[in-house]
Amino acid sequence: MSTGHKIVSNVFFYFLDFFTLTLSGYIFWVMMGKMLPPEQYGVLTAVLALFYVLMTIALTGFPESLPKLISEFTKKGHTAAAGGIIKYSFKVSMVIGLLFSAVIFFASGWISQSVYGNAEMVGPLQMVAFLLFTANLGNVSKAALQGMQNFKMMFVADVVGNIGKLALAAGLVMLGWAAIGGAAAWVLYYAITALICGLAAFMAKIPAGTFDKRMLWRFSALSTGSQLSYYLLQQAGVLILAMLTNATTVAYFGVAALFGQVLMFVPSVMTGSVFPTFSELWVTNKEAVRKLLSASLKLSVLSVLPFVALFIVASKPLVELIYSSAYLPAASLFPVYMLGAFLFGPVQLLLITMYAIGRPGTRLGVISLGTILNIGLCFLLIPMLGMMGAAVAFMTSQVIAFAAALFVTNQSIPLSFSRRNLWAFPAVLIFAAVLATHVLTPILWLKAVIAVVALLIYVMILFATHAIGRPELVLLDYFPDKFGFGTIKKAIRKIVEFF
Repeated sequence: MSTGHKIVSNVFFYFLDFFTLTLSGYIFWVMMGKMLPPEQYGVLTAVLALFYVLMTIALTGFPESLPKLISEFTKKGHTAAAGGIIKYSFKVSMVIGLLFSAVIFFASGWISQSVYGNAEMVGPLQMVAFLLFTANLGNVSKAALQGMQNFKMMFVADVVGNIGKLALAAGLVMLGWAAIGGAAAWVLYYAITALICGLAAFMAKIPAGTFDKRMLWRFSALSTGSQLSYYLLQQAGVLILAMLTNATTVAYFGVAALFGQVLMFVPSVMTGSVFPTFSELWVTNKEAVRKLLSASLKLSVLSVLPFVALFIVASKPLVELIYSSAYLPAASLFPVYMLGAFLFGPVQLLLITMYAIGRPGTRLGVISLGTILNIGLCFLLIPMLGMMGAAVAFMTSQVIAFAAALFVTNQSIPLSFSRRNLWAFPAVLIFAAVLATHVLTPILWLKAVIAVVALLIYVMILFATHAIGRPELVLLDYFPDKFGFGTIKKAIRKIVEFF
């Protein structure tokens, strides 16, 4: 399969996979918000936030190093080395997963009292212990498939796993398991993912040969530091709020974070689907990497801007509609938190590019800068401002991280942007102004019509001012013609040519 066709397949199935993960994640958390009181919702948010920190350490950087090294070795014809990495990573992840699970299970009582001061967290923490083992195997299995560029099987595994997760979560919560039931559902999801992806990886029958373990651990160690810092850059507020305040406050902040995830959707899809391709193209065609990154970054920003305005202008009705009036205090965080979430996506895209082109140390330095700032500001501002202090810390850290990431990436890959891109800012202001008229009517379907009209005006301004033009059409070549995409691609090209 040619590189172009592989990119089309990767983007398409990674989009489906990421859409499945994102949609199921929203359904899970909204379902928990509907079924659990804010205090239990906060407990679940806190223990899963801790789980992600521990999982990042336990995975030892394999979810990033495996896709990079497996794809590179395969491209160079070193298939046996790629197979050796897959077999070795499975063995290591199983042992480390068991060790982490045992420690957390037996230390759950101490953690709940000493760290959180909440006895209700013992049961959920014990479930997190089981979750760490299945998550280790599940994530390494998916990383192996990503390196092999088998995005289709990743998608299948996530569909089956998430159906099981949602069904089990609903059933256990209705039976009275509360936050423990929510955590148990994640154990099932990763167990299913590990089974399907693991079988797919080994059924490929790639011969397992020798490889340079020092190189694997070098990339993995740097990736572990980067991923941990990266996660803390995003979720330090939840972790520190859980330590300094109460579960209800954590729940409100968690609601804002869930809406913020919407703003990270498009950049995350771009990041995951082009990561292996960047590693391949950097060896042979650096100019192609530059064009791809410039177009991806630009379209990521332009597609997210209207959602930033939507969440700020209509924060209260959205929280009440998706959750309930019990979670309305979360709406006060939106103006500050959403600005930080808006920048988080481009930061992710820029920094994974640095990793793909062989500068993991530089990436670690940039992420660490933002993370240290976020954590420091959280400890400083939360005692004074509560959950708003966590939101301010998050936004500030994202501004610094974005500026640093853009600077260091531009040193290796000079990015190109036109002054026409500045039209995006008046366009989004007009969008927000039209959207604000939703307060004139209490009728829900009229509010939806206003939002659609505002979005159409925004898009038309972008095309009319050439903020979106021919340079961005390069991305259309990476989407397939089937499932209606061919018609959409033709329509977009005609619109660009018209203007």
